[in-house]
Amino acid sequence: MVTRRTGTLPRLLLGSATALALAVTIGGPASAVNIPQPADGDEAASLSVTRSDTLSNLKVSKPLAKASGEVSVFVQLEGDGAFQEVKKSGKSKDAAKVKKIRSEVKQKGKELAAQADSEVIYSTSNAVRGVALTGDADALRALAERTDVAKISAIVPKKPSNRGSVIDTGALESWTALDKTGDGVKIAVLDTGIDYTHASFGGPGTLEGYKQAQASKGLPAADSGLLDPKKFIGGWDLVGDNYNADPDADDYQPIPNPDPNPLDCELAGHGSHVAGTAAGYGVNADGTTFTGDYSKLKADDVMGMKVGPGSAPEAQLIGIRVFGCTGSSDVVGQALDYVLDPNGDGDFSDRADVVNMSLGSDHSPVEDPENDIVDALSAAGILSVVASGNAGDVTDVGGSPGNSRSSLTVANSVGSKLTMDKIRVDAPADVAGDVAGQYSANFNYTNADPAELTGEVVMAPSSNAFGCSPFEPGSLKGKWVWLQWSENGEFPCGSAARFNNAEAAGATGVLLDSEANVFDAGIAGNTTIPGAQLTLDNSTKLRPAAEAGTLKVTLSPDFAGAASSPSGVLDTLNSSSSRGVHGSNGIVKPDVAAMGTQIGSVGVGTGNGVAVMSGTSMATPLVAGIAALVLEDTDLTPAQAKSIVMNTAATDIKDADGDVYGPNRVGAGRVMADKAISTPAYAYASKDSDLTSVVFGVVELEGKKKYKASRDITVKNTSKKTQTYAVKYVPATEIPGATYSLDRRSVTVAPGKSTKVKVTLQVDPKRWAKTMDPTMDAQQSGLDRAWLADATGRVELTSKSAPTLRVPVQAAPKLVADMSAKVKKVKNGKHDSALELSLKGDDVIAGQGPSQVFSLMGAFELGASSKRGPSSLDAIPGARSMDLQHVGASTTAPRTGVPDGLLNVGISTYANWAHLAGGTELDVEIDTNNDGEADFVSFTTAIDEIDLDLVATFDLKTLQQVDLQPVNGVLGDVDTNSFDTNTAILPVSLAALGLTEKSSDISYRVASYSWYNTNEEGSMVPIDETGWVKFNVTAPKVDFGATGTLFTDLDDTRLPVSVARNAKDAKALLLHLHNESGERAQVLKIR
Repeated sequence: MVTRRTGTLPRLLLGSATALALAVTIGGPASAVNIPQPADGDEAASLSVTRSDTLSNLKVSKPLAKASGEVSVFVQLEGDGAFQEVKKSGKSKDAAKVKKIRSEVKQKGKELAAQADSEVIYSTSNAVRGVALTGDADALRALAERTDVAKISAIVPKKPSNRGSVIDTGALESWTALDKTGDGVKIAVLDTGIDYTHASFGGPGTLEGYKQAQASKGLPAADSGLLDPKKFIGGWDLVGDNYNADPDADDYQPIPNPDPNPLDCELAGHGSHVAGTAAGYGVNADGTTFTGDYSKLKADDVMGMKVGPGSAPEAQLIGIRVFGCTGSSDVVGQALDYVLDPNGDGDFSDRADVVNMSLGSDHSPVEDPENDIVDALSAAGILSVVASGNAGDVTDVGGSPGNSRSSLTVANSVGSKLTMDKIRVDAPADVAGDVAGQYSANFNYTNADPAELTGEVVMAPSSNAFGCSPFEPGSLKGKWVWLQWSENGEFPCGSAARFNNAEAAGATGVLLDSEANVFDAGIAGNTTIPGAQLTLDNSTKLRPAAEAGTLKVTLSPDFAGAASSPSGVLDTLNSSSSRGVHGSNGIVKPDVAAMGTQIGSVGVGTGNGVAVMSGTSMATPLVAGIAALVLEDTDLTPAQAKSIVMNTAATDIKDADGDVYGPNRVGAGRVMADKAISTPAYAYASKDSDLTSVVFGVVELEGKKKYKASRDITVKNTSKKTQTYAVKYVPATEIPGATYSLDRRSVTVAPGKSTKVKVTLQVDPKRWAKTMDPTMDAQQSGLDRAWLADATGRVELTSKSAPTLRVPVQAAPKLVADMSAKVKKVKNGKHDSALELSLKGDDVIAGQGPSQVFSLMGAFELGASSKRGPSSLDAIPGARSMDLQHVGASTTAPRTGVPDGLLNVGISTYANWAHLAGGTELDVEIDTNNDGEADFVSFTTAIDEIDLDLVATFDLKTLQQVDLQPVNGVLGDVDTNSFDTNTAILPVSLAALGLTEKSSDISYRVASYSWYNTNEEGSMVPIDETGWVKFNVTAPKVDFGATGTLFTDLDDTRLPVSVARNAKDAKALLLHLHNESGERAQVLKIR
């Protein structure tokens, strides 16, 4: 996914780390090293309230329940898709049968639409049978009762997410020494379209040619001179220019207007750039299409090109446009079905071999319905290569379709060479010449008047150095303004706001400085004035001239991608590359890494020009091309090709300290095309061939019992010679007490045969300690992050005569407690007695310092309990984890007073969530004036690039945020078992609710949501909800004396209980946060 994001899908949170103040401080948060440890027989300790100035400065978006906009729903029908039906019949093709099934699905779609009073968006029949509908929510839900309906899911919109790269990855070696160029392999690009008129695709390479194609309603004819039919073999525009499925966008227009011309939009360019990286011919320095012999090319030849070839330069391209000129898309599922039969004739022999998807949605769960289609395509012989995403080091943020089992998912690493845009320095003379940087993305440099692209530079006033506030009107008239981009890695606002502020003050251009020589991301800017960002070295060089008012610069479309420099950081990771899923559902992602930073490729509408972009979007097509090289002239299945690409990605990606990134961030390692083509063998997890990786997943360690489990790796020799490999396990992240062992040190595999290596995981709970991945930062934007410990690495097979093979291995073991409580009466004087809870069981006490883990609990006055929901919930992604079990409330006001007090709402559900931000949300509505209407809502949320679940509270009258707290009341340095759990505590400041000692009676109710459960207006409708529950924040019926949100939950300790005199049938809810799954919530009758 490209880092230059425009419209995005409606997520749990659209807030950004850019909202942070530049200088942040922590004001006394609870810390793991300060957790009290009561002795046997003592009272359980109450953890103090977290106070964080950083949190108070953060702003988030509204809760899901308040979001609105139209929704798309995918109804998956019973029965196999047409491809599998033909395959089962034993025929190689059966066009009549395919067309019959297609007709049946379309007819079924009409029937379903009529029953639900809805409209058909599209239907699928090749991969899976299904219909996308929009209509009345209740009527759509009723369709689930039909026997011909498998499941119904809301569609989460997806957003869009080389010269040196083909040298670094060995693609050049593949062309020259191995004679593999992707010839005969078809790559489908699902994106913004393809500018097939560009010289790198064999088009005319002129601006006029692009304009002609733009004016054509259909795909130009093969003999039109506007395209090369040997390169671009067809496609379809499924949406039209003005389509945008993002309901929050100003240009929201969700109705597709398809046509047969999938030309890329001039305002977009993402798809053309991607296609060029995968399969462009390349453009010579003189702007003509490269038509020479790839096997004769040398590295210097490639570096001398204007646009380098794609990694599979002789592969064919199919362009499927799923995005308009801006925004997101709901039709990816339709496009995936389309690639099985691009010309729609019912004959699957023209299907694509590889699908490139540089798109996705952050945080979406592995159950996303489009993942089913990806896996169906794999079964049909099509390999999907997908971007991991650009959401940074946040657990499980890498979403769909990159978290599907069978996809080949790609992270973004840095190559040896960076392609940059050239900036000409015209004055002063002592610094005049060419420097490198990057142009803003939204301005059209190709069509600009050259006079617009040159200007004299002045410094922004020190009081507004970043340009995030308005400037004095007219103060920048006719000048370009120098703005500071960031400070200590933090930036206070985005580039669009800065460009707009500068333009409003009369500026005609913007020059941004930088703290780095490698750009993690592009700059958007705006559409009306040009601008560029300088590298660190060039910022330092030119700043004195800007301060003196003597700096003059010029940009040009001819300068785009015209600068190249060594990165100095080969095989490091772009920090924006998303951390993947951590094994909760038996899946670990991403699978590999590839160069995706400062990549020069095809520039849309430029004829033969270059565009420079960064992101996993740019890394993904590099791998799609390599997959095409692997598939050329073979009968490999998608799973086999995936394993080969993963196995031979044996180059480590390291951080600045030299620590090796683990599989959760980069998969097996960085891809090597020549090794993938030349390997005589491949290896994969024996029972999970579609994954390749060996995944033990999340392992709960009970008490003192040692854990042991084994998985097999199959090693297959595809050559005609016996192959021998030495075998070893190479760790990446380690946990004390967790070890991997192999049953052999070497394997010898006869030609055409296979053998197995057994991998055994053993964990000793007595030695276990929560250990942070050394590549992680303990804090993100000034906040202690949440994190889980994992034991990861690779099984490595090395040979003297063959490429090294790797298979990633992952496990996330954690200690679980077995704690419970009993109500006990204790003597309090001669005649009085008091109540307390006696805590007994196997607790958790492990580690030291910041890695210390104590079993913790929340104690509440029980508010409501709910029966387990119907089995139909299991068909909705995330729904069972939002099926409410118990809710309760507690308060600190009796100890802290109302002004400094907290209301804590404890919630348990009937199933675990992998991470709370994974397409789900818990809401607590609060009625403070007892009129039966909610006055405030507190809801779970998250912030971009911060690995921490948060609780935001909004005033429903003003719709303004009034409070922000961490889930469970503490920051991430205190382990509250927040991953793979079914319990959460939502704290909110009593002062933020406007409560006083005299206004302490409130009511609250709890609702739970999933992205995939929506009404016809696009609003999230509850999976489950309680009625109103009354609660007194100063005099609760049941009180445990809390001064914060949590108590220690340790064996042979006690917790005093106060019960109001008028309380009848008083019950307590205890949430034992560290207990094993299914045993965390406990309800006790107190009186």
